[in-house]
Amino acid sequence: MNLEGIIKHTWADNITMHLIFYEYLHNEYRRSFVEVHSMFCKMMKTDPYIGGMLAKHGAPCPAPPGEYKLQNMTLQGDNFPNLFPISKAKIEVELTNTSSTETIMKAYATASFVTKTKKKV
Repeated sequence: MNLEGIIKHTWADNITMHLIFYEYLHNEYRRSFVEVHSMFCKMMKTDPYIGGMLAKHGAPCPAPPGEYKLQNMTLQGDNFPNLFPISKAKIEVELTNTSSTETIMKAYATASFVTKTKKKV
């Protein structure tokens, strides 16, 4: 995944990130039970998957105004505790102002999730 954008104000916990997953079932995307809602810096510091991926590719926290290019990002799930329940999804990404809940950005991405099975020894 590649992300490119320009932010005009500092992002810290004044920004809340909402990730809503839609599972592809019966030739359409249906909202699933998988959702993530977290303040930006809190996610960067505590979430090993999404926050870890963003931090690994240079997203700072707090993020000062400027141009950002995060390229060739892959969600690493090697230590994910369970199998992910969705194989094909649309992900709605919404960033809101934490205090006013006003939408700052909304984007959609499609994704495929491949589960690797560990070989039994």
